Amino acid sequence: MHVMEHSNAAVARGEKGSPSGFGASHRTECAAFTGHKMQTAEAFEIAASEDVKLTATADFASAVN
Repeated sequence: MHVMEHSNAAVARGEKGSPSGFGASHRTECAAFTGHKMQTAEAFEIAASEDVKLTATADFASAVN
């Protein structure tokens, strides 16, 4: 199994995924909120959802810098 496939499968199960040398990824909750249309200022509701948060490891951050 490819490293990214393993990480993707872990995140899908609600676990943290960590491709070697890159960082960690995990699910995060996004609360529902009210948005506004820029053209009309009309309010509309945006539903709650889940997203993925990626955090770089110290090794990756130092390689970038």
